[in-house]
Amino acid sequence: MPTYSVDSQLPSFYERACSATVSLPVYAGGSSPVVADSGTFTLYDITKAVVVTGAVTFVGGVATYTVAAASLPATAPLSGFWQEEWVLTFGTHTETFRRDAYLCLRLLHNVVTETMLVRRVSDLAAIRPPTITSYEPYIQEAWGICQRTLLQDGRRPYLAMNDYAFADWVCALTLELAFRDFATYSGEGRFSTEAEKYRADADKAFDRLKLEYDMSEQNVRSAAISGQSAQPVIYTNYSPASAYRMWGPRRV
Repeated sequence: MPTYSVDSQLPSFYERACSATVSLPVYAGGSSPVVADSGTFTLYDITKAVVVTGAVTFVGGVATYTVAAASLPATAPLSGFWQEEWVLTFGTHTETFRRDAYLCLRLLHNVVTETMLVRRVSDLAAIRPPTITSYEPYIQEAWGICQRTLLQDGRRPYLAMNDYAFADWVCALTLELAFRDFATYSGEGRFSTEAEKYRADADKAFDRLKLEYDMSEQNVRSAAISGQSAQPVIYTNYSPASAYRMWGPRRV
């Protein structure tokens, strides 16, 4: 029996009162998704109650399901503990895949486009290898890395109200990924050097990233906490100047 893997770098984010189409590319070796014979999608809320369930469709070989806006009413409690369940059948074998999901007030959108990249590096079209037709895969990969970084640091991307603040971070990370990939075609040299430069730019952009953070989840900018660092705050303390024992203080 093959080992299945999924190309799913983020949880799913659902916006209340809005429809959402989700998909789950499944692989069993090779570079193309393996097509299941049939499948069922189920979305659970925090209490494990079924929000919606139904048969999946396949678009380009990828299991896909559209959750109607009516299933995500504006009165539904916001939660970071929903879960998707995809039960897919491959021949005589059935495999179950699960993915975390969030119910949000708003979604965060990527602000980096190929047009922006070309504005910053005008010869991108000229240096692109012939097998690469678009920079969109690099943009999407960088956007996924950025959101995962926030999630792993305890931040919730969908609470950021100033999406423009991500532009420099995502742009630099996209260019790093692109030039690092180009270096595999030509070896060490200019492309490797450019990749390292943009890696440093991405780190600097992340260090100075400040968010308008909707901590109260009101979806109102004036109520958001401004100037929130994207990096987690680590509190430290100094060692005490002396420690006390029953028979008097001891210097430490």
